[in-house]
Amino acid sequence: MQPNIKNTFNVIVQVVIILIVATGSIWIASLFSKEEVEPAVVSCPLDTDSYQETKAKKNIAVLNDKSSYGVNGSFTGHDYNVVLKRTGLQSQIACGYLFFKVSVGDKPIELASEGLYMILSDSRQFGGHIMAGAEYVINTSVVNNKTEILIPLGVVSHDGTTRTNIKKSDWVSLLNVGDQISFNLALNTVRTLGRIDSVEIAYKCWNPQTGQENSDCGLEVVN
Repeated sequence: MQPNIKNTFNVIVQVVIILIVATGSIWIASLFSKEEVEPAVVSCPLDTDSYQETKAKKNIAVLNDKSSYGVNGSFTGHDYNVVLKRTGLQSQIACGYLFFKVSVGDKPIELASEGLYMILSDSRQFGGHIMAGAEYVINTSVVNNKTEILIPLGVVSHDGTTRTNIKKSDWVSLLNVGDQISFNLALNTVRTLGRIDSVEIAYKCWNPQTGQENSDCGLEVVN
């Protein structure tokens, strides 16, 4: 009986060792497998160099060289409607930047009282007077007597005419809701020499299912 007990014990020990080794192998394999399919982090760092790199790959001119100003609190007749179409619907906008250049009579705007007005045409919640001095603004500068402002597309700070109750809107998500989105744009100034010199969006694309950056999506002006 003793040899049989010893043999049985040895068999049990061998089985336990095999199970431990097999479990360890599966765990190690799962680590490597997880590493291989780990989604990439697609980001747009908040600095001008990253913006320039993104712009060089994907950038759209939303509006260029337009006279704009307000009269008696209204932009009517001096504002512009722009419809953007998103193509490559198997991918989405991952992140991006909103850049605009504005001026009055070939001089910088007064940041305390003037600025770009940009809002969704069918909603008063996601846009308005874009705040140049808000927390998430990447850069504000004067170049060739024009005010240039760069902000992250995912954190667009805006408010009403009173410049209080500042709101933040994620325009990346808005651009991904459907294949078209409409904006109204104007320059918030009472001076008739107001001009929107340029409004641009630089962006990156990704596949939400894999988490990988790609170049499949696109934005274009359709009106």
